Amino acid sequence: MVASLKQQVPTEAHPMRALRRRGDLRALRRRGDWVWWCVAAWTTTVEATAGEKNAKATTPYDLRPFEAVVIPRWLDRFGVDVEAGRFSYLPQPSQPATLYGTVDATHLLASCGRLPSHTATRAAWARTITEYRQAATGWFEDAAHDEPSARQPYHRSASSVAALRLLGASGDDVRAGPPRKVAALVAANNASAWEAVFDPLYYDACPSGKLDGAQNIHSCGQIIGAYAVLAAMLGTEDDDDEITPAFLEWWTRWLARRTDRAIGVLCPTNNGSLLDRVECLGGAMPTHAVELGLGLVDTLPSARALLDFALSVQNDTGGAWTMDADATLLGSLTLDGVFQVTRAAEQLVDTVLSRTAARASCTTVLDMAVPQLNDPEVVLGKYAQTSHDLPNVVAAVAECARAFPELVRTNWTWDCCAVYV
Repeated sequence: MVASLKQQVPTEAHPMRALRRRGDLRALRRRGDWVWWCVAAWTTTVEATAGEKNAKATTPYDLRPFEAVVIPRWLDRFGVDVEAGRFSYLPQPSQPATLYGTVDATHLLASCGRLPSHTATRAAWARTITEYRQAATGWFEDAAHDEPSARQPYHRSASSVAALRLLGASGDDVRAGPPRKVAALVAANNASAWEAVFDPLYYDACPSGKLDGAQNIHSCGQIIGAYAVLAAMLGTEDDDDEITPAFLEWWTRWLARRTDRAIGVLCPTNNGSLLDRVECLGGAMPTHAVELGLGLVDTLPSARALLDFALSVQNDTGGAWTMDADATLLGSLTLDGVFQVTRAAEQLVDTVLSRTAARASCTTVLDMAVPQLNDPEVVLGKYAQTSHDLPNVVAAVAECARAFPELVRTNWTWDCCAVYV
């Protein structure tokens, strides 16, 4: 993952900071520094609001019960042949191993630092994943779990490639070339041809019933991100390949052009409704994570607007990012929100203020999530009906552990995130 920009401006370079340290906002006002006075007053208010949440985190949230008790029970619930990396999508007994089962297990264990330590075992898991690649098309397919969705086979294939990367796979496992459809598009080496595919993905290729037929950028965002992942991580080893880098450079510029600068995400509808905002935030995750994960950008477009937007969508009651009636129900949207809060905050010049807001956001998430994760009955009841339910919940906590390691107590090293989730 690209190292975050944590630019620090010397304290004395900011009269605001020097005077705020003495609690003297009036001095700024008397001097006529109206801009600094307004900013100082605003930041003091924000930090005071965040202070209560941060105070909760003086004692680290203890995730060791989850590590010791819940993870083994999850592995028993979905494991078909753990040593070979074969897991089911639905709970055992008598369920077949599936591609998503293995991919989900890989992502889950990577987040909490518990992937197999032996190289041979990791190689076996990687071989299991590559068994699902179809020679004729290059897509990763699974007849035992054929999910009918507009995002397929893109999501399934990109998630598989991201899992292979987590396992440290190399050689033929990850360099066999992208799916033929992706390879043909990249090989066109023509901006007009690329726009003909990507512009509809932005505007109207994913209509949604829950949005009254309007574009669902959440679904299309997963396809947009998958193209870049599959092109970059499944390309050839030819040192003379100049087309793939050119495509990825164009893809990054296209994203920047399409990003709504007022909120920092792709949001073609932007009608202001909560549902629309949630879907736009969700659609930004598979593009922002890919940009950072592949090292295509050092900073995200409109990081300040992104931070403010992501925080505005967080549920005040439970702390999750959710449309569910249960405000404490964690899910993939919480990962989307946490990731974009923490990464945007790390890229802003005012890192003290931004990290204060991000830390408060993470504290709220941990306050809600950790008791649930440490209770095996809650996890198995709410987050283990399929193998896909838990990994992103854990990844959200892992992102907070990465950004603020002092907030958690673990036996393993938690980290986030895969280049595509």
